[in-house]
Amino acid sequence: MKKAAVILLYGFAFSCTGVTVPSKVNNDSAATTVQKTGTLVKDKTLDSVDNANAEIIKNDGGHIQKAIVFRKDSIIWLTANIKIDHRIFGYESAGTSSRKMILISIFTGDVEGNPFKCPFGAYYQSSDMVNINLKFISVEGPFAKVRVIKDGKPVGIVYIENKWLEFEK
Repeated sequence: MKKAAVILLYGFAFSCTGVTVPSKVNNDSAATTVQKTGTLVKDKTLDSVDNANAEIIKNDGGHIQKAIVFRKDSIIWLTANIKIDHRIFGYESAGTSSRKMILISIFTGDVEGNPFKCPFGAYYQSSDMVNINLKFISVEGPFAKVRVIKDGKPVGIVYIENKWLEFEK
């Protein structure tokens, strides 16, 4: 409810400035551009979807869902909660500017059709990753080194920002 009010407030405040405001209507997170006439136009380019969803996560502050690293086997698991946002990229190397290799996101625009062309796929939650597991290996600065396992065999390494992981207690 608070998010909707903030988005409406931003839309009203900037209705004549051409500012891009994130929209989360029908789980479609494409940016909504407010033109000088006050009409809303959807911009569905990948960059606008990426920026809008990143902004929603940023505005969530500490109220984001994290993936759990199980103590028993170091498997990383996330079950989507529609009330809490998550957007977890696994990168080719320990840096957010490197290639995006896998994505677990609550946003339809991030997942449907794998628009970021992540080689290991784009999913809403761990249970959607058929025959794929993510296994925590180590911490490397602000990133976790994670092994991608498909059909029981290691197929690659990705790096996930530590802020997205929570270790089972």
